[in-house]
Amino acid sequence: MTHVVPAEQASSSVTLGPPVSVLVVDDDAKTAGVLAKLLHIDGFRAEVLVDVAEAIDRLARGPLPDFLVFDVSLTHDDIAAVQRIRARYPSLAIILVTAHPQQVEALARGSVADRRIVTKPIHYPALVSLLRAA
Repeated sequence: MTHVVPAEQASSSVTLGPPVSVLVVDDDAKTAGVLAKLLHIDGFRAEVLVDVAEAIDRLARGPLPDFLVFDVSLTHDDIAAVQRIRARYPSLAIILVTAHPQQVEALARGSVADRRIVTKPIHYPALVSLLRAA
């Protein structure tokens, strides 16, 4: 099931406790940086990586973030990376960001096995709702 959150249901309230950690993986450094700044403003601890191999290395070094926000294109490398990450860290919450939701959702029903999908352009309140819902 894909989680779709209407804008009016998106929460911007601050939660108590340690900040939720988010690893943002996007090959567009500018977009990833803006997203990380917004997340930081909303009380999240965000880290950005623009290279998939670096992200896999970072996850292996630990500690694991609470969420992985992964910009997935339809390339074999991105899909394979999500599959490897999911197999190695089955408890890691992954949010897929894509401009191709139907194709990624079809993949999600198969081997990628993740149902949290945010479409581009990113609807930031929906992303925050997914991060706060867990």
